[in-house]
Amino acid sequence: MVIEKNFTSDWFSHNIPVWDQILSPLKGKTNLKFLEIGCWEGRATCWLLENILTDKSSTITVVDTFGGSPEETGMKDLDFTNVLSRFKHNTSDYRDQIIIHQGYSSIVLKQLPLEQQFDFVYIDASHTAYGTLEDAILTHPLIKSGGIVIFDDYLWKDPNRLSPTDSPELGIDCFYNVYSDFYTVILKNYQVGLIKK
Repeated sequence: MVIEKNFTSDWFSHNIPVWDQILSPLKGKTNLKFLEIGCWEGRATCWLLENILTDKSSTITVVDTFGGSPEETGMKDLDFTNVLSRFKHNTSDYRDQIIIHQGYSSIVLKQLPLEQQFDFVYIDASHTAYGTLEDAILTHPLIKSGGIVIFDDYLWKDPNRLSPTDSPELGIDCFYNVYSDFYTVILKNYQVGLIKK
């Protein structure tokens, strides 16, 4: 039985046409391993499980504090009390394919075994340049050759905090400039997509 999902926001659906194009070659493959850093209520998680990770041997590891991003002024009015329970409810049809790590990505990513190589990584946690850069650096050794990484919110700006360090763009640019020998750009718009050589 498919449960009725409970989403309070939609920051993902506009990405689906591009994601479908980029990720469709992986659809239905066995033993895929995906990593989502910042999963909120599970909207992207559900889409990936319903459309790409369709073989039951494939898994997605999610990392989130389930407490929002306190540095973002736009999040101050949101209710964080039930984010984890909403995530678990929304993804309950796929619970056997999901590994949940509740905590800060700067800590959790250091604890993931390096031999656990991921086919796809979605980075959408911190919305600061330094937080995004740290997530990218810690994720780099976890991505297999040919693996894809997508950064969210490349063009996003907090209207109340306009320093370049208060949005992901600078962090993403810094990461690519330093690691460009390892990656090819496959998407650069509101999101940035890279494929590891």
